[in-house]
Amino acid sequence: MKISIFGWGKMGKELLDVFLESDAQLAWIGRNPKAEQEARRYAEKRLKRIKKTKGWTEEKKQQRLNEILVSADRKDAEGSDFVIETITEDLSAKQELFQSLEDYVDPECILLTNTSSIPLERIFEKAKQPQRCAGLHAFYPGSLIRTVEINYSDSVSRQCLRKIKELVEQSGRNYVFLPEPFNLLFSKLIFVLMNEAFRIYECCSLSTEAIDSILKENFMMLGIFEILNTTGNLIVYNCVKYFEEEENEAFYHGFKSAVADIHENYGDCTFEQYCRDTGRQKSERGSAAEHKEILERFEALYVNYMTQIFQDDRLDIRQTLDACRDILGIARNPEEILREMGEERIKEILSRNYEALPCSFYRAGDYRIWNRRKIN
Repeated sequence: MKISIFGWGKMGKELLDVFLESDAQLAWIGRNPKAEQEARRYAEKRLKRIKKTKGWTEEKKQQRLNEILVSADRKDAEGSDFVIETITEDLSAKQELFQSLEDYVDPECILLTNTSSIPLERIFEKAKQPQRCAGLHAFYPGSLIRTVEINYSDSVSRQCLRKIKELVEQSGRNYVFLPEPFNLLFSKLIFVLMNEAFRIYECCSLSTEAIDSILKENFMMLGIFEILNTTGNLIVYNCVKYFEEEENEAFYHGFKSAVADIHENYGDCTFEQYCRDTGRQKSERGSAAEHKEILERFEALYVNYMTQIFQDDRLDIRQTLDACRDILGIARNPEEILREMGEERIKEILSRNYEALPCSFYRAGDYRIWNRRKIN
């Protein structure tokens, strides 16, 4: 089996790491010939680490290194069974790459994008064989987050999905299948939580760091503003561009304006830096009541979001919640939070927010779903 990975950046390195210990023939393909040597040094460095931790012999390490083709020539993807794209989050660049690859790879080769923010139907809208085009979205850092999203449209063949599943299983990763209405589900969920975090920040006395601290202590592995910073301004800007729904335009408005301002005027600065530069820095402390209210707003929103999506039986509830735990570090499932807070309290919080800003995320779902779809 041959796997070609396109992109020498952060996610290209992550995916190379995933497949280094496999038996697959690897081609790691980038754009700039001047960066080839650096990419080869990275592959050798990672194999030295594997040699040390896995007890490989020097001969085995060197043999594996010799099997990895590092190249700046797209034609070296010829003969691939899988192509995984991890290049910049730019629609035109991704479309152009996949269109050109159709001249180099076999008709049976599966084409995968690692996009975290661009709709698959846009990336593959000119594909000659859409039945073999899907998304394989890995999260950073791969050493901690072991789950990948398998995003697919109705046009993707069952055989293609089976092969992608087998590829992920052979790599030792977990997966969650996400059909077309739920493509990039976790990016979208994170984006909704980012917007809520910004709305809370705008109306409370606490700093971004203080809000993150509340979330990390009580709700999730990383703070929302930490995730925002590690994700990068370009990807967050794409989320604003592609994830916004018309009916929820008011919900997104404040965060959208801030992200556009950062993208257009501040470059790669962090959100905290932006808040300081624009005179928005706030307190590191707050009352216990304020902390409790902030936590409950996030919990109510999360429960309601998951309640709404699980009305669709195509989503595997156990698989999706396991992925949510791994990707976001949300240890408690929505049913537990619902039981602890109580349906009336959640509806009260949502209703108050809905009165201030009508949007679908604050419209209470049908919580009977948790009785009908028990978690195995």
